[in-house]
Amino acid sequence: MDIRELPVPTADYERLEILLHGQSEILEMISRGADLPAILEAIVQWVELQSNNNFFASILLMDDEGKRLLHGAAPGLPDEYNQAIHGCAIGPNTGSCGTAAYLAETVIVEDIETDVRWKDYRNLALPFNLRACWSTPLLTKDGKVLGTFAIYYTEPKKPSFDDLQIIRLVSRTAVIAIEHKTAEEERERLLKNEMQTEKRFRIMIEQAPVAIGVIKGRDLIIDNANEALLQLWGKDKSVIGKPLLAGLPEIAGQAFPDLLIGVINSGQPHYGYEAQARLKRNGEMEDGYFNYVYAPYYEDGVQTGVQIVASEVTQQVLAKKRLEESEKRFRNLVEEAPVATAIYSGREMIVSLANDAMLKLWGKDASIIGKPLHLGLPELKGQPFPQLLDDVFTSGKAYSDNEARADLVVDGVLQPFYFNFTYKPLRDINGNVYAILNMAVDVTQGYLSRREVEIQKERYRTLATELETRVQERTRDLQRANESLERSNAELAQYAYVASHDLQEPLRKIRVFSSLLKDRHELSVAADDLLSRIIASSERMSQLINDLLEFSRLLNTGRAFQATDLNEVLLNVTRDFELSIKEKNATITIGNLPVLEAVPLQMNQLFNNLLSNSLKFTHEDRKPHITVQAQKLSKEQVLNYRLQAGREYFEIIFSDNGIGFEPHYAEQVFEVFKRLHDKHAYPGSGIGLSLCRKIVDNHQGHMFATSEEGAGTVFHIILPQKTNHRSL
Repeated sequence: MDIRELPVPTADYERLEILLHGQSEILEMISRGADLPAILEAIVQWVELQSNNNFFASILLMDDEGKRLLHGAAPGLPDEYNQAIHGCAIGPNTGSCGTAAYLAETVIVEDIETDVRWKDYRNLALPFNLRACWSTPLLTKDGKVLGTFAIYYTEPKKPSFDDLQIIRLVSRTAVIAIEHKTAEEERERLLKNEMQTEKRFRIMIEQAPVAIGVIKGRDLIIDNANEALLQLWGKDKSVIGKPLLAGLPEIAGQAFPDLLIGVINSGQPHYGYEAQARLKRNGEMEDGYFNYVYAPYYEDGVQTGVQIVASEVTQQVLAKKRLEESEKRFRNLVEEAPVATAIYSGREMIVSLANDAMLKLWGKDASIIGKPLHLGLPELKGQPFPQLLDDVFTSGKAYSDNEARADLVVDGVLQPFYFNFTYKPLRDINGNVYAILNMAVDVTQGYLSRREVEIQKERYRTLATELETRVQERTRDLQRANESLERSNAELAQYAYVASHDLQEPLRKIRVFSSLLKDRHELSVAADDLLSRIIASSERMSQLINDLLEFSRLLNTGRAFQATDLNEVLLNVTRDFELSIKEKNATITIGNLPVLEAVPLQMNQLFNNLLSNSLKFTHEDRKPHITVQAQKLSKEQVLNYRLQAGREYFEIIFSDNGIGFEPHYAEQVFEVFKRLHDKHAYPGSGIGLSLCRKIVDNHQGHMFATSEEGAGTVFHIILPQKTNHRSL
């Protein structure tokens, strides 16, 4: 029956009766399996017949993502309007339907022209004289929004109680139609998938490249076996239908029959990996290795047997055994080698093997084996070896070097060593690099001895070459220098006398007399406090005079420049601070420092002041860590620093993780007496960094600092490899 043939109501009870009659017609369409679009259009027509053409009905459906509404049925609305709202997003203030779907609740808009929820859509509705819209979401029992049902009026209108009841009735009918159709489609899809799955399963068993079969019953009857399984057994199709032990009598006494019975009894699958089986194939008994699965086999939900899936891995297992034996021989060879030898596996450089000679060279024990190299030897960070290993692993090309420096922690101390070493890639059967073989010889003593001999030879060779041509010039320079030195020494002696006697003696008396007064018990608390301040001030004044005297010595031009190994200088300075380092629980990492032409005593003073500074201004929340590294400046860097072109320079980077300072103080820290912190919290005269810069200036270098408060400080010291004495 066409829903449009229903009579128009003449009274409320007739209207209700027609509604119920129309609903039964809709339900009948659903039961007949009518298409969903036809059912939805019938619902809309059923509702619109009750209005005497006073309103239009619309059903919109939610898309699969739950974000947009799609056209379902609205024959009474203009096609242009239906097309315009098709695919509109749901959300707040997206018309009546979009808002109802978003909120999952009924939305009543009495006047589209004035309601804020239609502000972005009223221009679509008003041209078609659509003035009011009541929309309710189509909800499942669990609250899922399937779409919306809406009624449009051509004039502003508020719904009555009966209107709301009709809307609920129609909405529920629409939900029933949509859910029924969805369920039907799902059943059809599942049935189709089930049929396709069964068909694919049969084809898969017959054509599968792996061995597949089915054993049924407790008698273990061979119900099915594809060609691959028959070949694996060494049998033909004549075994199908026979008990397993009749078809394969050679497996009697082996574990497989009992394992199959176990799967039948437990209903749990069994997995075999590289399992050995003895089979009669090609008329002879032979051993094979197999990966297999015994899985419960079901028919109509009842377990009737066991499904077998197997593959032979005999060649792989035998190859692996040969490889393991080869690796064992190789491991023994490495462990017994007199040369320090190690193997690093994978890109992570796992220390898979290291003989005693290598462990001794590293200063480590066997606990390092099995760890990544960067964790076993963390001191290698910042050194070139991790990158070299990665390059060898990536390129597959061996690398070797002689007398390469490596800084290693041996006996708890970071020390420089020198090695001849090779990194050789190891390849698997496919030619891919899987590990790196490292062999090394410690040549530290030979290198240092040869280095010292070379330095001495170079020094003597230079002196011999220049001696003859410069003897007269040096004589004149020496005479002028002696005269200047005599004047400077006289002035310095006079200053030293004033500093040590004329200034220090009154300060000493102030401290002595103040101490005597302080020891008198009859003094008041205020007087005692004043005397304490006088004593402290005089002591700071005495220290200041000593520092000024030290600063004045740097003005002396009689410096003894010579080849100075900064590694040796810094090592001696760290020994001087050994107690402070232990007290602070500090760690110091020293890179390879250069040999420069310098005044050793002043280099010692430079590192002494910097190390003292770093140990003084430590951060209370972390252990102090000080790093000293050096690099040779490129020609571009020399120009950037505005240094003298044509000369070789080294940059020494002295960094710590202390309290740091704000960047705008980077120049002020080098000023004489400039202090950034309270003198009681961090004692000192404020002249230490001034001395450092003066020493660097004396060596025709450059010094600056970078820092961030709370994050530590980095001092950059740039020094020439050779000093131009004539410019001093």
